[in-house]
Amino acid sequence: MNTASSASSSIVGKLLEEISWEKARDYRTGGQGRENVLTAEVLVGLDFLPRTYFLAAVIRAAHGADDARARLAAEAEQLQMNFLPGDFSFGSGAGRAALVVQPDAIFETPSTYTLVEAKRIKYGSFQPEQLAREYKH
Repeated sequence: MNTASSASSSIVGKLLEEISWEKARDYRTGGQGRENVLTAEVLVGLDFLPRTYFLAAVIRAAHGADDARARLAAEAEQLQMNFLPGDFSFGSGAGRAALVVQPDAIFETPSTYTLVEAKRIKYGSFQPEQLAREYKH
């Protein structure tokens, strides 16, 4: 497991770091329509509200991996959140190249390690099967 390290570990600091690599003029409207800005706004709120009632509810409302989601939701108060962690690689060995992904966040609890890919509600080319197709070996 490899994650890129950063000078700032706060959500806002990570967002500013991400913006610094892009054209700042794209953010003149407050980042409206920018996925990383929306994700940061949502995660900041969920980080500060009582997690048992808010973040855990979002986790429980997600789809798939029922047992893992239940465990993550149960440990929401202990969750460590890492926003825009950079490249994350796993799965190398036995003649396989490592799979490199860039999750929007990583949620870590005593018994879970969750890669988060957040999407805003908008019609587009992203479909639930997109990641499976993209990373199919």
